[in-house]
Amino acid sequence: MFRIRSAAIWVLIIGSILIALPLIVYWFNFSSLKIATYPSAWGIFGDFVGGILNPIIGLVNLALLLIITLYIRYSHESVPLILIKVYHPRKVKLNPLLSQS
Repeated sequence: MFRIRSAAIWVLIIGSILIALPLIVYWFNFSSLKIATYPSAWGIFGDFVGGILNPIIGLVNLALLLIITLYIRYSHESVPLILIKVYHPRKVKLNPLLSQS
């Protein structure tokens, strides 16, 4: 469980770095120029940012979805036996590891 949480934190940290990286590179390349006053230059910048960041954000979201799915799967396996009896009055087929304890 702890490994899944730390994996989610690492995905968020790496994703934040990957999101900031194109903006930093753009700033280093074009910081000597004046800020544009006409909208077409901002449109080009928006295309650049959107084209670079959308795949990165998509991959980060996909990784977080996988981590959340694993987190939910492992959290259901560690439900105490008493809760299974309380919320499932019918006979439930238990995991052999849970029924031994």
